[in-house]
Amino acid sequence: MYKLIPTLCLLLFTMSGNAQDTTVYRWVDKDNIVHFSHQHPSDKDFAKVDVRVAYAPVVPEGEKNSFVDDWLAERQAQKEAKNELERARQTSELIEKNCEAAQVNLKLLGGFERILLKEPDGSSRLLTPEEKQEQRMLNKQHVDIYCDDNENS
Repeated sequence: MYKLIPTLCLLLFTMSGNAQDTTVYRWVDKDNIVHFSHQHPSDKDFAKVDVRVAYAPVVPEGEKNSFVDDWLAERQAQKEAKNELERARQTSELIEKNCEAAQVNLKLLGGFERILLKEPDGSSRLLTPEEKQEQRMLNKQHVDIYCDDNENS
């Protein structure tokens, strides 16, 4: 349904320029049915329709005057809500990954006496006991921040 509305609007806007250049004929047949056509009816009593006249509803100043404006605003709100949900999902995944990483680091720091640290330049060195304790405290803080209370138990 929502895809149909913009298509119809586009069609109406496209046709509005062409409609002004076209003559439209109106006639009533023997069964009292009203017909409209751009082809001249040869054997009918007809009237020409002025297509340049358009109905414009009177709208109080400051109010929206278009169904399309309302639809576009609703569509924009839906897109923003969808984007917000996606950001929330991504944030949740990042928090979960940070929790897992902090828990793994904490287990590794507590489970091994010697920890080899790879430096950014590619060299390796052992963590000192002070650095190891500092890293354990930091990872405990990360567990407290990123992990739910249920996971810590």
